Amino acid sequence: MKIKKIIKTIIFIFIVFLGFNTRVSAFSFECDKKDVLKGEYVTCIVTDIDSVNGETINIFSNLEIYESNSSIPIKKDTKIKFSTRKATDNSYDIYAESNINGKKTITINIKDITTTKTTTSTTKVKSNNNYLSYISINGEEIKDFSKENTKYFVSVPYDTNKIKITTKTEDNNAIYEINGPDLLEIGDNEYTIGVTSEDNTIRFYKIIIHRNEEEKKISTRVSNIKIKGYKLNFDGQSKTYHLKVKENVKKLEIKVKLEDNNAKYEIDGNEELKDGSIIKIIVENEDLETSEYRIIISKEETQNYLIYLIIGLSIIILIIVVAFILSNKKNHRVNKKLENEKDNENLEKTIKITNISGEKIIKETKTESSFNGKELEKTKNNDLKNELDKVFEDTFNN
Repeated sequence: MKIKKIIKTIIFIFIVFLGFNTRVSAFSFECDKKDVLKGEYVTCIVTDIDSVNGETINIFSNLEIYESNSSIPIKKDTKIKFSTRKATDNSYDIYAESNINGKKTITINIKDITTTKTTTSTTKVKSNNNYLSYISINGEEIKDFSKENTKYFVSVPYDTNKIKITTKTEDNNAIYEINGPDLLEIGDNEYTIGVTSEDNTIRFYKIIIHRNEEEKKISTRVSNIKIKGYKLNFDGQSKTYHLKVKENVKKLEIKVKLEDNNAKYEIDGNEELKDGSIIKIIVENEDLETSEYRIIISKEETQNYLIYLIIGLSIIILIIVVAFILSNKKNHRVNKKLENEKDNENLEKTIKITNISGEKIIKETKTESSFNGKELEKTKNNDLKNELDKVFEDTFNN
């Protein structure tokens, strides 16, 4: 029995010791490459951290940390990217030290790009220039841009839901690639520009575009007022307006548009409208602030069309009477002229006949003058008188 207890005790101690040794190597620390060219990046990964027991990892190196998705000391799995562009030595150590499980070291070897010369040929050194010369957001250049600075923050208004990034490499042989979301979300949006030099070294520029939240409008202003059948000269500045309506209008159909969609309004005085009535539009926002717009009503005067009709008819009758009188006067003048012309014509005819008869009588008298006797001369005179009387009678009868 004692032997069995001793064996169990030994096994228990061995398991505890094995567990202790396992915890010593609990975290993992690896890098994607150990031999690099100057200017390239080295990405190291720290995993399997025993955060339950409060384990933290500190990273130490003379290499420049280019990017990390966690702060140091590290308490959870993370990636850390190191840059070798400022390296002056041929090798650098990267240390990962745990406060529980000790330290791990990885050595990175860095090679310079050299030019090989021979007596027969020269090998051209490829450029390692992977800088940008500028960065433009929606046509506007980042003012504080520096090719050495690889991280920028830009803020855009809520109405901007899409951006266009334009840029240019400092070296024409370098190329770049832009990665990021097509549409902006409210808050931070990350864009990355990877610049690859002629010798295939890469530099990353990071741009954080912050899209602002929608500004909440708290206003008591009216943006428009429409009245059916009428045109109100609304300018948005004045709060008092005048409107002339027909005399028989008792109520208006009014539509009001507010600047703040969350505000509300009520219309007062839009009933039994009279000349001088005031319609009030009272606006109240969410903060219980109010403003008042007024429409002063004036009514058109009724036109007395009967008076204008009587006056018009009187003028027409007067014109007709005047025209009739003038027409009668003209006809009278015409008739009188005709009569005068007829009388003159008759008189000329009478005189002509008289002259003819006189000449005839004189001839006959001369012919018979040889006859001696007063009776014959008297007879001739009587005949002449009778003939003249007959001529005058015929003339006036005609």
